[in-house]
Amino acid sequence: MHVVKKSGNHLIRRAQTAEVMFIVCIVAFVILVLISVPKMPLYFDAGAYEGARTLTIVFPAIGFFYFLRRYRSYRWGIEGEEKVTLLLQRSLGDYYYLVNDVVYTDRSGNKRNIDHIVLGPNAVFAIETKNWTRFYYNPTVQAQQNAQWVQKTIVDSKVLGDRSLWVQALVVFINFHKWQDLSTQNVEVLEISNLADYVQSHGHDRFSLKELEAMARILCKATQ
Repeated sequence: MHVVKKSGNHLIRRAQTAEVMFIVCIVAFVILVLISVPKMPLYFDAGAYEGARTLTIVFPAIGFFYFLRRYRSYRWGIEGEEKVTLLLQRSLGDYYYLVNDVVYTDRSGNKRNIDHIVLGPNAVFAIETKNWTRFYYNPTVQAQQNAQWVQKTIVDSKVLGDRSLWVQALVVFINFHKWQDLSTQNVEVLEISNLADYVQSHGHDRFSLKELEAMARILCKATQ
């Protein structure tokens, strides 16, 4: 399999930001304790503002737990994407192309991220990976929007001439097993163990290696 673009950059940046923020919260909490608690080395009497200053200690404490939770969530996401990438690399041959971590702007001006795009001789897939242990929200809407963006980007580029294109939207769960009722008419929801077989057996289109390479270049060029 040809990995055209590596995965993880989008989530890595978010994880790094969350890590910095919870460290800042720790530092702020320690400083506030040192200046607010009597008998601490840096304590000073704030007079009428003493109560308000003591109350502010709560905010960095809350911030610490919030950003720590976000950091862990992003790290789980990174691990999930790495597992999917490794599985695809091991399972699919040289006639498949993989473009990871594609960032685009939707019609509302919001930044969106596509975890993986697989380009094969039989079909094109836009994959949303979820490394969840419990259900948070239904990811099929985002998966379908991602597939529509991939379809429009490739069709508008004219690399396939006037041929039509269907991009199959997939949601892949790493650890969560209560997903059976999530599949829709346009979005297939799978466990990671079934992903490679589905990719190889799905679809009826036939693309040449030249066309696959051209589509991969277009998608890399379109990413932000």
